[in-house]
Amino acid sequence: MSLLETADNSFTWVSEIHGVPFHSRRGALSESHHVFLESGWIPAFNLYQTEIASSEASPFFAFEMGFGTGLNAALVAQWMDVHAPNAQWNYVSLDAHPLSETDSATFWDAFACSHPQGASLREALDRARSAGRVHVVAESLQSWMVNKAQTDPTRYRLFLYDAFAPASQPELWTTAVWDSLHALAAPRALWVSYCAKASVHRSLIQSSWHPQRWPGPPGKREMLRAWTPGPGRRWVERVYGLLEWKGAVLVAHERFRGRPLIKFPGGGMEHGESQAEALKREFDEELQAEVAVCERRWSSPHPVASAFDGAVDVVVHYYRVALPDARCASLPVVPWGTPLPEGHEDVQQFSWVPLDAVHQLPFTFPADQTVAAACAIYLKKGS
Repeated sequence: MSLLETADNSFTWVSEIHGVPFHSRRGALSESHHVFLESGWIPAFNLYQTEIASSEASPFFAFEMGFGTGLNAALVAQWMDVHAPNAQWNYVSLDAHPLSETDSATFWDAFACSHPQGASLREALDRARSAGRVHVVAESLQSWMVNKAQTDPTRYRLFLYDAFAPASQPELWTTAVWDSLHALAAPRALWVSYCAKASVHRSLIQSSWHPQRWPGPPGKREMLRAWTPGPGRRWVERVYGLLEWKGAVLVAHERFRGRPLIKFPGGGMEHGESQAEALKREFDEELQAEVAVCERRWSSPHPVASAFDGAVDVVVHYYRVALPDARCASLPVVPWGTPLPEGHEDVQQFSWVPLDAVHQLPFTFPADQTVAAACAIYLKKGS
């Protein structure tokens, strides 16, 4: 087995069994940090903290497929030392072929010499393992699933899926695996992986997960995340458009089920629609405008309960959209501040609001407020 230095001066091993690196050649540390810490552990743990009552002592349980060098676990341990040192958490990692102690030491020695974070990450991982927070299980996923189902009622809030790619380990990327993990998932659990293959996306859907294409780590356009709703709950994705014209942004003012709302244009995705297809349909239905859907600018880090139905979990996405000048000029708009017509429970109107004033509007939902605060940045092309 050979040690490989990656583009961010961190190291990885090349697997003897599969002939491929454990991590991305573009940066082992960068990939692990983006995929498994920033896009996985942090949003899942933050959601857990908002949901659990202070009187409850249920730990945050996470499952990892593929311990490898331990880099993902080290990043988690270091982050928890800083941000939640008193929290209860438990990290179970499976690896049917774990590194030997010699190979593990070689990896961490090289990492500590080449990267300023190497030594501190190693120490954080050692502390977490000594404290019984990180457990490495030398067992195949299939064997562990059988034993786990019979002996352990733990439900996991996070699944860090770092197996070798489907081309190397096809047996670990099947609907049967996703079904088994789904059965072990707590309400609003998150699954996250570097893999973005369409076949994986489809198979997750077949197993009742709700996958999202997510911005990938350096050198990779996309990765995958997937959520599970809680028992008896439903899942809704909504998508909104940020349209700028002559220094102003299009904003919707509406009354829905008798409740006044201020929001960006857009709405819910229908079955089988992509985010871009849904956004195009919403603009066509609401404004008879055929927009071009550009870059995704922001997505909610985790699902939240719907403001209109407590049994529904909602995830929202925001895209920059474009429309020719002549079409922007002809959109059916009213001056901002025009009262909504009375006599209707559901009514909607649109206005152009100066870009430098959008953040001051009393948007109804927290997600809109977050996006409005950074609207000028999100509307820059290519940013």
